This record gives sequence, structure tokens and C-alpha cells, in this order.
Amino acid sequence: MTWTAFLLAATLLAQSDLSPASGCGVRGTSGVVWTLLDGKCENGWVTGSGRAKATNSQTYQGQFQEGYFHGRGTLDWPNGTRYSGEFQRGEIQGQGQMSWPNGERYSGSFKAGKPSGRGQLRKPDGSLYSGEFRDGKPNGQGTLKHADGSRYVGEFCDGQPSG
Repeated sequence: MTWTAFLLAATLLAQSDLSPASGCGVRGTSGVVWTLLDGKCENGWVTGSGRAKATNSQTYQGQFQEGYFHGRGTLDWPNGTRYSGEFQRGEIQGQGQMSWPNGERYSGSFKAGKPSGRGQLRKPDGSLYSGEFRDGKPNGQGTLKHADGSRYVGEFCDGQPSG
């Protein structure tokens, strides 16, 4: 899964809001049916700790509230991409870590499913960006350290050094 595909999937995460026809409902990714593997049901929705699996083989383990992923949890994609951290009403929101099969890793703040606020992005080539993010990209003040030891400290705009 590419970074762009992840951002799209994260944005869609909270868009399914259909009441369960029967049993215990899980509100998840739009267009994907989630099945509760274990957890407590209240008023037709899973609440508290639980596990769920989607028709596209995504899995979630963590806290639920009224069927939403809410609180701390881990969301795994079938390709090996993993997010572990905070959710709010089905959306990746708060502090967390994301890792991809290619070795790329992000740790920091998320807003509306995208890195936003302070964080660190480590690339497979050994480079490390530490600083501010907005809409999933380095934006604002930050430091980019390259694997060869060189570095850029300053302003970033849409993921690129701008000064």
C-alpha cells in the first residue's frame, strides 16, 4: 500500500454509519463489511475491547465505542501495513505509529487519518524527517537527516524543503 492509498483508506475509515440489521455491528471502512470476532455488544454495537475482520482481510484489535474503533487499537492491512495508536469514532486520530512493508515508518500525531502536528518519518534509505506535518506531508519547521550524514534544517512546504 502506498502512502497515498493509505491516506485514502484512512479517510474512508469513519464513513460507514449503517445500523446493523442483526447481531453486533462494527462501523468501519466505507464499502467494506466488518465482522466482530470477539467483544461485548451493547444496543447492537460492539463496545469495549474486541477484535474484528473485514471482507478485504483488514483486521482491527483494540477499543470500540458504539461500533466505532475508539481509543487505542491496531489496524492491519493484508499487505503488511500496520497502524497502532489512537482512534476517535472510527478515524485514525491522536498519537500513533504507522509502518509499511517497504520499511518506511511514521511516528507522531494524526488528524483526520493523516500525519498532522509533530512527528518523525523514517525512510528505508536511512533518511529521517523530524518536525511538523500537515495533511500527511512535512509542512512547517523540520529537520531532514540523510543517510550520508548531511542535513537540512528549516522550512518545509508540501513535503519539500523550501528555504
